[in-house]
Amino acid sequence: MGRMACRTVSVTFAGLLLATIFAQIAQANQPSAIKPPYAMRPVMTAVGENIIACGIAIDLKAGDQTFELILSNEKTAQLKLTKLQARQLTADQETKHVEITNAALKTADYSTTKSFRVVFPNAHGRFEATVAEDSGSAGILFQQLLIGGGKVTIETAERKFSWHLSGPAPQNVRAPYLMCAGDLYRP
Repeated sequence: MGRMACRTVSVTFAGLLLATIFAQIAQANQPSAIKPPYAMRPVMTAVGENIIACGIAIDLKAGDQTFELILSNEKTAQLKLTKLQARQLTADQETKHVEITNAALKTADYSTTKSFRVVFPNAHGRFEATVAEDSGSAGILFQQLLIGGGKVTIETAERKFSWHLSGPAPQNVRAPYLMCAGDLYRP
């Protein structure tokens, strides 16, 4: 009887912990009121009870233009991918159809321009590049971004924008991302 009660408490505690984490992610996933020049938030995608993607969204401001950069890990039945996506937003957070010719994220030891393959630029105003997650190198990218920051570059047909991201990332971004990623790669 004592063992059964212990298991019930563990399951209840785990359920409460997951509910708290999902509530933090949901709150953080609301479009941010950008404090110049950028704001970070965790992102998560689930299908039913299965988490299929975890990442970090960075809302970037440059004058009257706003961009969203999303770095995410995605897991399908066939493979694991790390994606870098960029798009320009209007004031009401809708996608604007502008030509983003390139987007890149660089940390101390990692650059997406060297490892990621461009999937499609300029499709409905978006830029996307991916890398297959087979070497663990994307883990280094996330670790360095969360702890040491990095540099984001977005290029449009008209000009090039750059932002320096200072580290470490806020706790309300690091903790939900790490919990989500742990569930994503759980066997």
